[in-house]
Amino acid sequence: LMATDLSHYFYGSSEKELSKIKQRIENSYPNGRVLGYKSPPWVNLNEIEKHPLIEQDIAEINLLKPDIVWIGLNSPKQDYLMAGYSQKFDHSIMIGIGGVYDYLSGTMKISPEWVKKLSLRWVYRILQNPKRIYSKAIVAIIGFLWLCFKEVVDSNRDNKGKSQK
Repeated sequence: LMATDLSHYFYGSSEKELSKIKQRIENSYPNGRVLGYKSPPWVNLNEIEKHPLIEQDIAEINLLKPDIVWIGLNSPKQDYLMAGYSQKFDHSIMIGIGGVYDYLSGTMKISPEWVKKLSLRWVYRILQNPKRIYSKAIVAIIGFLWLCFKEVVDSNRDNKGKSQK
């Protein structure tokens, strides 16, 4: 999409990552129409839809009238932001891309094909940056293991009940 006539605005991530993304886009797409880059303030999830600084950012972006606003926050923040502010735009559409900012900035490497085929991208991401992804991953892993354990226990109960009949 960067090689088209569409205009873009990048909203999300840190100033450091946005600087890397800007450099990469300028090098790869010198004719790309990027109208701006902005790192939003850090806010709690329950404040995101009514935060005055975010409302101000959205108003400023709306004045620029980009065709696409790329939202790169972690989930579910970007989802709440897009749901809360999508009606504020006269011209733009918002696309949530979250982790793609990590790839664009070079913070994370894209997993090899064999990792993708095994559906293990999440493991590859954890290994690259365990501190950042650890808290989300550990909750997911514990939840997954609990469901597996529960399934085995329930299956054993069902099998014992059938064998006694």
